Amino acid sequence: MANEQNLRPIKLTHEEAVKNGKKGGLKSVESRRAIKTFKQAFEEELDDNKIKELINAMYKRATKGDTKAFELIRDTMGQKPKESLQVDGKINNPFSGLTTEELRKIVDGRKS
Repeated sequence: MANEQNLRPIKLTHEEAVKNGKKGGLKSVESRRAIKTFKQAFEEELDDNKIKELINAMYKRATKGDTKAFELIRDTMGQKPKESLQVDGKINNPFSGLTTEELRKIVDGRKS
């Protein structure tokens, strides 16, 4: 829990808010560039033989019972099960047939 005595209200001028927003934007661009660079470096490092080695390693792990390895192989092959939730829009409300007066009686009975 925060120590409320250490908290200070944030009072920024418009210029300060713009300046801080710009800092955040620049940091975001820097972060995205680093991720892109990592991805490019990884892709450049992979050739057909290394990809085959990775596939074999993942296959061996899956056959030894590594469920995460199995899921990765399954998903990569396009066999991932669809995650869906069906909602029919019906709500089970036991009070739906009651009048306002009947609801008030229930509420008043609980208060006492």
